[in-house]
Amino acid sequence: MKWTRNGTEEITANKGRIHIEESRAGPGLALVFESIETKDKGNYTCKAMVDGKEVQASFVLIVIKPIKFADTATVQTVSEYQNVVVPCEVDGDPEPEINWTVNGKLPQGPKYKVVADGLCIENVTLEDKGEYKCRAYQLSSVKSNVLVRTIILNIEHKPVWRGEEGYEKSYAFISGTANLTCEVTAEPKPKFEWLKGSKTLKSQENATIFQEEFRTILQVQVSSKNAFGDYICKASNSLGKMEQVITLIEVSKPAVPKMSVRGARHDSVQIDIEGPENEELGTLGYRVQYLKRQEMHKGWDSAQEVKFNKAESPYILSGLSQNTQYVVRVATWNAAGFSDYTQERSFSTEKIHADPVTGSTNSAISVSLKASQLITIIAVHNIISVTSELKHNL
Repeated sequence: MKWTRNGTEEITANKGRIHIEESRAGPGLALVFESIETKDKGNYTCKAMVDGKEVQASFVLIVIKPIKFADTATVQTVSEYQNVVVPCEVDGDPEPEINWTVNGKLPQGPKYKVVADGLCIENVTLEDKGEYKCRAYQLSSVKSNVLVRTIILNIEHKPVWRGEEGYEKSYAFISGTANLTCEVTAEPKPKFEWLKGSKTLKSQENATIFQEEFRTILQVQVSSKNAFGDYICKASNSLGKMEQVITLIEVSKPAVPKMSVRGARHDSVQIDIEGPENEELGTLGYRVQYLKRQEMHKGWDSAQEVKFNKAESPYILSGLSQNTQYVVRVATWNAAGFSDYTQERSFSTEKIHADPVTGSTNSAISVSLKASQLITIIAVHNIISVTSELKHNL
């Protein structure tokens, strides 16, 4: 009796990782594997002479090595305009098949090429930033497996202006306020600077600077014509800088709208607003302030406020208290800011009234009494019937 591998290689050792032992189940030789490895796969045959005849039995050993990704960072940062490889090294047996998606789509075009250790990208740009998924598929006759690794690719680049069309201009009137917004994309994060002419601006009496990671806002209190003109926003990081000119243009203050109040209910009211015509910048909407008359002593700084877009008509104030007197005022809103407010208007919400008691209640009571009387009559009738039956039986 003997064991062979792949028809020729005889296994004779009685020790080692692969060896033979006397079978504990009866006469025969047991083939023993200790710590199976991928290289152990193959065809194993047991041959024996029984009554002068050779007999044999075989089995195929399939060794599956599960998919395993090499340890690599799941967030990768590369510099713009370089050729890079997004790493995805996979081990397994059977050898896994690999496919990629970039931001949910299959990578297409000559700039993408799948290589042994990942996905090669030529001349990376900001458009290549995003989520890369490396999917490994393992297929065999007895088992299939799939494993996914997600890699976030960040692109290092100098600041790039992100403002929408029209952000290069801003409008204001004397005594008004202008918010100049400068927003960029950048990696690493940028540093911002504001200038007017050659003068660097700091937060001071007539200007306040608000800083965020990728945006800065210069708030200008327009007290004279000197406030108008070109402002320069500078954004810089280790890879470069960007400059954007934002022009503050003088316009007229928006005109006061016409306002009336109607349709007051217990919890809401409709405000009719007629905006000014022939405005330089057009009307974007309206700001409505309101408060309870009993709270007028607190001033309009304590008022509730709703901002309506022009297209939202009709303009409804909701969530009001019932049976309460309110005071309301309205201002026009356009790209330069807000107009003065209209004259105050008063209105009162309705009182909620309970439904009156009607004769139908008495009718219901009457029906209830009749039903009760009917039940009593039925009960008495049943007692009489039972009594009669007892007498008959006796």
